[in-house]
Order: sequence, then structure tokens, then C-alpha cells
Amino acid sequence: MHGRRSVHELMEITPEIRRLIVPGADADRIHEVALSQGMRSITQSALALARQGEISLAAAYRVRTD
Repeated sequence: MHGRRSVHELMEITPEIRRLIVPGADADRIHEVALSQGMRSITQSALALARQGEISLAAAYRVRTD
């Protein structure tokens, strides 16, 4: 049986991001700000796991969203 690994993206809600979260907010802008504040995207997380040999490059490709 093969194990599974989770690949995730976790965004901390900083004061700047909190100000951006409004009805009709631009999700791309929120994501951009989060990345500029150090968040690692799900693609970056998947590639890091692939580099560590935890998942295959094919698996990393399947979870990419960028």
C-alpha cells in the first residue's frame, strides 16, 4: 500500500490581507499580496516535496495551479 502526502497552501491573514477581503474582492490581488508576504503557493509546496523525493514530479504536476 502506498502512503499519501498532503500538499497545501496556507495563508496567514495579516492586517493588509484582512483589508483586502471585502465583498467583490480581487482574489488574484489577495494571493499576490500573500505571496509577497512569504506564503508558499501550492505549486511551490508540491515542487519542494518532489525535490525531497516525497512525491513524484507527475504528482506535483497534477496539483499545480499557477
